[in-house]
Amino acid sequence: MTDPERVRDAMLRDEPPRNRLTLPFPEEALDSEYPLDRLMIEWNRLPKTEGFTRVDMSDPVLLYSYIKPYAKKIDRKLLFRLITCPVDVKDESMILYWLKCCLRMTANQPLPEPVSGIATLEECESRYKELDIRHQLLRQIGIEEDRMDEKLELCELINRFLRERKDEYLRRCRQCGRVLPPTHPYGLCERCHARDPFGRAR
Repeated sequence: MTDPERVRDAMLRDEPPRNRLTLPFPEEALDSEYPLDRLMIEWNRLPKTEGFTRVDMSDPVLLYSYIKPYAKKIDRKLLFRLITCPVDVKDESMILYWLKCCLRMTANQPLPEPVSGIATLEECESRYKELDIRHQLLRQIGIEEDRMDEKLELCELINRFLRERKDEYLRRCRQCGRVLPPTHPYGLCERCHARDPFGRAR
């Protein structure tokens, strides 16, 4: 972004034609009397339309199921902003941290600090996600919190763990132990797959 020629070239470049448009969930629906989770579920069930893609509301529906017992006390539009916060919904600890933050926020209390430590690679990655959740939720109420220094320190720690324990994170052929590329689709190297594609023990 500091190269004027690169910025100028990007601004003058023609916009590529768009084959599909992404439709967001209509926030006007929040004014209806129907339950919010039902509206999102029905949105996901709408038939596909050529040239359009609808934003998938599956993650917000899941988050809503966690906050639903408290939903009546929360302004509906704020509730929608809370459940559309980016959260790794495959990790229940992240959902529980998100929920704790939401309940503190709606009670006008300070948000909790991240609960994960920095002793392991997994803890560092979890702490980074928690900082992201905290940041996104604070932005929903107009608060910008600068924790970039802490995030950069976490990135350095994550890289250090990866360098020191590199062998632990390498994918290997389950037959011969040969290192596999990160994007390799199988658990066998090409040689072992050609010899026995089902990976049966010998």
